[in-house]
Amino acid sequence: MASGLARKYEINADMGEGFGRWKMGPDEELMPYIDAANIACGYHAGDPSIMLKTVRLCKKHGVKAGAHPGLQDMFGFGRRKIEIDPKDMYAMVLYQVGALKAILNSEGVELSHIKPHGELFFYMQRDETIMRAVLEACATFGDNIPVYASQNATQEAMCKELGIPFQGEVYVDIDYSPEGKLIPVAQSKVATPELCYERALSASLKDEGKDNSGGIFSFGFEGKPFSICVHSDHPTVLQNVTGKACQEDSDVAIAANPTTPHESPHGSNGFALVSPACIDPLYSKPVIDSETDEISPGPHHHVAGHFSNTSTRFNFYFPPKDAWGGRFFQLAYPTQSANATEETIGFGLDSKAYTVQVTGSNGFRAEAAAARYSRIVAARYYRLTSTQHIYGYVYGGSGGSNQVIGGIENTVGVWDGAVAMVQAVPISAPNSPSIRAMAGLVLRNRKTEIQDSLKPGGSGNPLSIPSMTELERSMLIEATKLGVPIRAWEQYDEVADSSHLNILRNTIIQPSDPTYVEDFWSKPGYLGTADSALGIAMREAVVDFNATVEDVQLDNDGKLVSIRLDTVPEAVADVYGYDLGLLGADDFKLRTISGTLSTANYTMLFTDYTADANDATLTKFIAKGVKVHIDNKSSVAMHSYYRHQIPERVGFYGFDQFRTVNGTNYPQRTPDTSKSLARSVSGGNHTGTIGCKLIVVQNLLDSDAFPWHADWYRSQVKRQLGDRFEDNYRLWYNDNAEHFYEKRPPHRLALIVPYNGIYQQALRDVAAWVEDRVPAPDTTSYTISADDNSVQVPPTATERRGIQPVVELLANGRCSCTVKAGQSVTLRATVETPSGTGKVVNVEWDLTSEGTFTDVGPAFTPNQTVTIEHTVVYNTTGNFIAIARATSHRQGDQAHQHTRTRAHAYPHPHILSEEVMDSQGSQATKKRRLGDGNEDSQASKDDGSSLGVSWRGFRPRTIEFDHQASCSEFESRFALEIWATDAQGVERQIGKIWDEINYAGAGKVKVIAKSAMSTLSALSAMSATSIDTPRLASDDYIKAFERHMKSQQTIQEKARQEEKARKEEKARKEEKARKEEQARKEEKARKQKKEALREKTLALEALQARRRALQESERTLQYEEEALQEKIQSLQEKQTVQEGNRTL
Repeated sequence: MASGLARKYEINADMGEGFGRWKMGPDEELMPYIDAANIACGYHAGDPSIMLKTVRLCKKHGVKAGAHPGLQDMFGFGRRKIEIDPKDMYAMVLYQVGALKAILNSEGVELSHIKPHGELFFYMQRDETIMRAVLEACATFGDNIPVYASQNATQEAMCKELGIPFQGEVYVDIDYSPEGKLIPVAQSKVATPELCYERALSASLKDEGKDNSGGIFSFGFEGKPFSICVHSDHPTVLQNVTGKACQEDSDVAIAANPTTPHESPHGSNGFALVSPACIDPLYSKPVIDSETDEISPGPHHHVAGHFSNTSTRFNFYFPPKDAWGGRFFQLAYPTQSANATEETIGFGLDSKAYTVQVTGSNGFRAEAAAARYSRIVAARYYRLTSTQHIYGYVYGGSGGSNQVIGGIENTVGVWDGAVAMVQAVPISAPNSPSIRAMAGLVLRNRKTEIQDSLKPGGSGNPLSIPSMTELERSMLIEATKLGVPIRAWEQYDEVADSSHLNILRNTIIQPSDPTYVEDFWSKPGYLGTADSALGIAMREAVVDFNATVEDVQLDNDGKLVSIRLDTVPEAVADVYGYDLGLLGADDFKLRTISGTLSTANYTMLFTDYTADANDATLTKFIAKGVKVHIDNKSSVAMHSYYRHQIPERVGFYGFDQFRTVNGTNYPQRTPDTSKSLARSVSGGNHTGTIGCKLIVVQNLLDSDAFPWHADWYRSQVKRQLGDRFEDNYRLWYNDNAEHFYEKRPPHRLALIVPYNGIYQQALRDVAAWVEDRVPAPDTTSYTISADDNSVQVPPTATERRGIQPVVELLANGRCSCTVKAGQSVTLRATVETPSGTGKVVNVEWDLTSEGTFTDVGPAFTPNQTVTIEHTVVYNTTGNFIAIARATSHRQGDQAHQHTRTRAHAYPHPHILSEEVMDSQGSQATKKRRLGDGNEDSQASKDDGSSLGVSWRGFRPRTIEFDHQASCSEFESRFALEIWATDAQGVERQIGKIWDEINYAGAGKVKVIAKSAMSTLSALSAMSATSIDTPRLASDDYIKAFERHMKSQQTIQEKARQEEKARKEEKARKEEKARKEEQARKEEKARKQKKEALREKTLALEALQARRRALQESERTLQYEEEALQEKIQSLQEKQTVQEGNRTL
């Protein structure tokens, strides 16, 4: 096993440190294994010839070339103290770097960085005037040339002041002091390759180092990229970077992969814990327990096993060889079973992939080890040669997405592509549950009104609810900015549910931050002590009382299920998160357990998952007659925990509302629980340094993995990959999809779409992207609202892109309508798929939003755009929501069950069916005024002319007319509210011009025009009717309309040009990919031809060698025969002599 520093991130080394014939380090052997060379510039070492030779070596191996200036002390190798005036120091650095830059220019190589050497570095740490002189000299070479140094806040700040980048380093072959400062080489112990590895691993995974006394200190990188430094004069420098000294039984588990430098994303601060060349020591002994041939869900060979000395099991499901396409799919989730479901296995078989699944755990190490071992088993099963590559793809959602990202950022060659669904990020937990619980607590009295405003026919804007207080409104805005989709509040109870927060409270937050609750209720800066409306609301939510246990319920195993109390408060804000403590003498509270309080039947329950962390030894003391104390102070305090976990990393813009010029007004807790939890689950830092192609699937109604979180990670990847971003990353947003889609109530399933078909298609797309170089469908076109951080997508599939189809649904040609009971309603659904993503294969209807979909429409041929009409009659009165659900498939296969991509339209139509007369013959039916969410009593007209209209608009810009009318602009649509003397006359005479008409009662009509020009036409048309035409205040408004139209035309033309440029760029990339593929095939054919010729040459040489050997053997036999003849002749002569002697 070759183990050493992973090639996934930057390694820098001091090079060219010889003079004349004197050579310091193994530069030629070391250069292929590093990313950046620090070239000595002639003062402490180096001369012009060596500098030129070293630059050419860098050029040959693609290594970055940086300057390594030092003190003018060649005899002492620049490591002796010399006092120098700052002005002289400035000139010395300028001279050295300038000399190297001249040589670099002659070779056409850019200056990459500058790194002070030896005593010059320590001199800078001791004397800030010297530090400034050196950095000012460095700054003269450009503001894009970073200065390398050990992490130092003063130097980093000075670099920032001078406008030059600072690059932190970790030295793995030099000791550190207890203060975290470097110790001079002469005073450091010689580090072994294993020690170098351990230091680098600790810095990468923990941001920690071990000092020379054995203590631990923090480097303070906090997720920022850093560089690893090795010294070429170290006696084991080659082993330090290649690991050749490490043996099979070594604990070191990181393999060096000496490939072309910079193949992996630049700047990674992670390690490849598993690579094809090495084994993770924790999972080094896989054991196969059984191998069986199965037939369900399809024929496959099942291999089950485990890793020795662990509780981790693995399962591989191999399709028959003739049904295998050379790949595997692997699902990851922290708490999953090792046994894959039939759906997971079936999808793999259908995709010509074998399936890998391993027992869920934190991090990615078990997944990576199982993936690696599966290739060994697959190669044996399919009888592959050592050169045949098996492609691997990992995917996971929510917590599993953390593992996916951790894995692909910190391994080399384990997976070739990945799909992350409903992506979590380093601030997701416990912040997201805390945010939702906090908003739910404050908004609980507006639950019904919020839901009504978001249901079809409502205003769509809960902020417009008249009864909402300023506190409630500000809390809703705060939660929306933090990421909770405002439309998700239609399912209020699920969004506001605090059970998840209380699980985290019991299992993670309280153990890691034990003083938080006490601080919250006693110290300034926390809402528990705040003299504000929100602080008062928090204190009013507290429930705190004593009670006596009247009855105890146990299960069959004697485990506590529930208790009945003699008293409970009349009403509580939340049922979750109550702590029960036994009362001792003087009502002293002993240890506590947690449960759920039910005020309806005076019980406290301990059966749901919020109580899993309870102390079993304490529950046995709860019995009838025992006095207990119950409160929710800890749970209430946790509701605002997110305010005390404001991330330090840049880009989490949802939290910017809490930042001030001085940081924040809220005390920040240490440690940062959200960051620690994310690192524990993912095994990484979410740096964006992905090592393979990635598709992210995110949902716009997700109140657990907030939509903008995926945009944040996209920015991390783009920052790291640069020009390679478009060739390695996609983000698809899906509408009307939540975090979960399984085990949902039927009424909720009617209003959301499952996204399993979408991530299945993503897996196939990423496989085609990797194996066949077919680019995956484009990232969804979206914008982030500057007002509330919500993710906004265009209304049409052509503009939106991604892969989800878009559905538009109309009733009687309108967004919503009111008809008499028994009248028919024509539903018209138009479905469009983004270009190149497949065809519409199915349209289903749910006419009452009960969750039952039927395929009752006319048959149609799969196509990219489909329009279906269906007529329905509502024979009873009521408020009905009709839903159309559409399904697309990449190949247009109507019968195929996998990779089916779904979308639906349910906000419209909203159909109100009403009776003309009730049983008493009176006209008293009450109907909803669609558009504002209020109830308005209005007699229904016999001719059915009453029409309800739903319109959703936010922050309209109002253009005032006179006192009788006003015009509000919603993007390119306009609303006009007027007074009319003939309500029906409006629809008869100008109905064709206006898109929507809403009768507001008392002769007041609200009409919405198709465009700005339609508004002008409508104003002209109304002059010929009995409507009181609004009088324009001036011609400025007409000019404003004209300017708006021109602006729209400009925007549309720009969009067309951008789309044209995008298509041309896509065509260019495809042509480039085609040429590269052709060149690859030609190169492969050339290599094969060369290899065949080499094999023939070797065979000929072998034959010639054999011939020579035979000839040599023949000569040897001749020599032996001659010797034998001579011996025989000698014996004969001896015998003749003996016979002659006898005769005598």
